[in-house]
Amino acid sequence: MAGVADKAKFAELRAKTDQELLVLICHGLDRAFRRYAEGLPAEAQTAYQQADVLLSKIYTIPPGEWLRLETRLAHLDKLLRLASIQHPDRASEPAASRHAAFAMTGC
Repeated sequence: MAGVADKAKFAELRAKTDQELLVLICHGLDRAFRRYAEGLPAEAQTAYQQADVLLSKIYTIPPGEWLRLETRLAHLDKLLRLASIQHPDRASEPAASRHAAFAMTGC
């Protein structure tokens, strides 16, 4: 009987850990979009990579939540790729276009 109780306790702990990881991922993506909007693509890239790594550590995630996070990651990845190709130093990009990227936040 102890084995069943241990498995239930482990499942409960795993679910709590997954929820805490989701919160960290959302905060990381928010930070990445803010850094991008502030004209700091290197910091945005770092926050993006950290969120992506954490996302791979989640064991169970509702399909809708997974899609939402993947969509935000893909959008940020696209912005960062465009910034590195078109504006390596980001100095010539108008601040208004960077701030428009911040609209994609909202975990």
